[in-house]
Amino acid sequence: MRHIGPELIRKSGHIAVAILLAIALSTGNTILFGVSALALMVILGIIQKNPHMRQWLEAGRGVVGLWQLPLSTGIVGVLSLASGFPEIAWFSLLIVGIADPFAGLAGALVPRRLFGGYDEGKTTVGTLLFLLVAIAIGWPLAVFVGYDVGISFWPSVFMAALCALVELNAPRNTDNFLLPPAAAIAWIFSTYALM
Repeated sequence: MRHIGPELIRKSGHIAVAILLAIALSTGNTILFGVSALALMVILGIIQKNPHMRQWLEAGRGVVGLWQLPLSTGIVGVLSLASGFPEIAWFSLLIVGIADPFAGLAGALVPRRLFGGYDEGKTTVGTLLFLLVAIAIGWPLAVFVGYDVGISFWPSVFMAALCALVELNAPRNTDNFLLPPAAAIAWIFSTYALM
């Protein structure tokens, strides 16, 4: 078994950012959510300037991703809240806050690489777990917002597959920025098919 300490620390940061944004998103207040995302960007920027914190958080992968998660999720969240479709923000936030950390930790534990992609760090187990967790997020969320249980399964698989493809093929250190809008687009197209 591989040492997963650095990846565990990095993914804990992802989960913490997602939890803080979820608290702000739960209020339904567009301005509060936007300000929260901006505040997290500033806090992470300050942390990034501290060499000890940077070394602890980057885990050998660079610090580019620190500000990308709140920026990208913040933009998607503000737009979806302002348009009256908060479920789009929830899906995006849950993908980067749950599916991505699960994939990273699973990939660190079982580092077999069968997939290409731009990032040589993507693993078979991580990608498959990402896909399964994304389905487990998308399907219940679609049912929760009012779509039929039976009909919403295949669009949920499509949403998960699109997000998994983006995560798999994202250039190194860009998945945190690309996943929230990809999840939003996948949600929009999939739920449009359900109407």
